[in-house]
Amino acid sequence: MLMDPRIVRIVSVAILLVLGCLYVYAFVLNKPADEDRSFDPDPDRASSDLTFGGVSIEGRENGERVWKISAANVDLRDGDGRVEMSEIGHGEIYRDSEPYLSFKACKGVFDTKTGQLSLSGGVDVFSGGRKLLRTDEVAWKPDDSRIVIPGQAEIITEQGVASAASLRVDVASDKIYASGDLTIREGFGGRDVVVKSGEICFDPAENSFEAWGGTEIEFEIGDDD
Repeated sequence: MLMDPRIVRIVSVAILLVLGCLYVYAFVLNKPADEDRSFDPDPDRASSDLTFGGVSIEGRENGERVWKISAANVDLRDGDGRVEMSEIGHGEIYRDSEPYLSFKACKGVFDTKTGQLSLSGGVDVFSGGRKLLRTDEVAWKPDDSRIVIPGQAEIITEQGVASAASLRVDVASDKIYASGDLTIREGFGGRDVVVKSGEICFDPAENSFEAWGGTEIEFEIGDDD
């Protein structure tokens, strides 16, 4: 017995409708949320860091170079805007677009938000190829062109090695300032000299000291053997 063609058409349409509904449910309504085309395995991470080896980087202000550093390793930390450097074999501070001071350091950090450059882990500063300063921490303040040494530091002079609790270098005037006591080891006749003053200034060009603000000078006295 043959089935009525109209019934066949109705059943076929019904089957197609059921299949269509199943397709919509399976592949449209039940589809997982769209994947992020720029997939990041760490969605909480704002951005990635970059690491370079054996590169030179420089800082500029108003188009002019203010410092340049050659380091064995450089990490660009995009999240906090820091540039971290290690094994700094050579660096330079510029004045009037010309090298002013050079330095070596174990580590360095440049803050792209403030423009401050910090050096640490044993810092040697040179002027004209001659060692001028030795310390553990140095900060370059771009706003007023100052180099700040917050901790114990040494100035290498012709009179001897002068040590102070802290120093600051005025790049514009080419002067080094110390607050408090300044001790010059074996400075005069092989004896230590302690200068106590409100402020003491060293002029590298003249290799001379100047003090003001109630200055006292103490000489070590002892027998010559």
